[in-house]
Amino acid sequence: MTKVTTAQAIDAKPGAFVDPIDLLVPPPRSPRRAALRVLAVAVLVTVAAVLWDTGLVRPRIGLVSASASWVQAGPGSDPGVTFVLRNDGSVPFRLEEVDARAPGLGRPRLAVSLLRPDGTSARGAGGLPVVGGGDQIRVVLTFLSWNCDRIENYGSTTVPVHARGPLGLNATTSLDPGFHFDPPGVATIDSQSDPDEIGWAAAITWTACHPGSPAPHGFIP
Repeated sequence: MTKVTTAQAIDAKPGAFVDPIDLLVPPPRSPRRAALRVLAVAVLVTVAAVLWDTGLVRPRIGLVSASASWVQAGPGSDPGVTFVLRNDGSVPFRLEEVDARAPGLGRPRLAVSLLRPDGTSARGAGGLPVVGGGDQIRVVLTFLSWNCDRIENYGSTTVPVHARGPLGLNATTSLDPGFHFDPPGVATIDSQSDPDEIGWAAAITWTACHPGSPAPHGFIP
C-alpha cells in the first residue's frame, strides 16, 4: 500500500494595509526623543560659539585703531603705515604674515613688536611672534620704493593678516589699518562709507606723486 503524503495548503494571511503616504512621511518622534535632539543641537551650538570666542578654531584678530599712524613719502622719508593688532581671543596664535603687497609700492619692510599693557614695546620680535590672548602687537610697514604710475588711488583699503591658530589651522583676516583719507579739496567725512575716500597706498605717496599738492585729509574714526 502506497502512502500518499497529504500537504495542506495554508492560506497566507494578508498583511495590514499600508498607506503610501506613510512611506514618505516619517513617523512622529516621541516627546522625549525630540527633547534630547533639541538639547544636543543646543549643546553643539554653545560649544561652537565658545570655541569661536576663544579663537581656538580661527584666530580672532582685532585692530586698535587709536594707535594708527602714517608717514608721507618725501625726499627724506619713506612712506609707511603703523597700526596695532590685538588678540581678541583667549588662546594664542602665531602671526604668519602681514601682506604688504599694494600696486606701486615696493621693497616692503616689516617690523613687529609685542606691546606691554601700557603700550610700550616689550621686545622686538626676532621672527613673527606668538600673540597670547588679549596681547597686542605693533606692526610697522615701510616701503623703500614707489611707482606713482602704478599706484591705485582707490585701492589698498585693507591689509590682509595671516595667522595660525593652536590647532594648526591658517586664517586670513583683512583689516582696515585704522585710518581713512580724503584727497585734498574734498570735505572730510568721518565715515568708512565715504565715496571720496582714497586708499592708504595712494595717501602715503600723495605729496610725492602730486608735486605741489597738500597732503590728503587723514583721520582715525
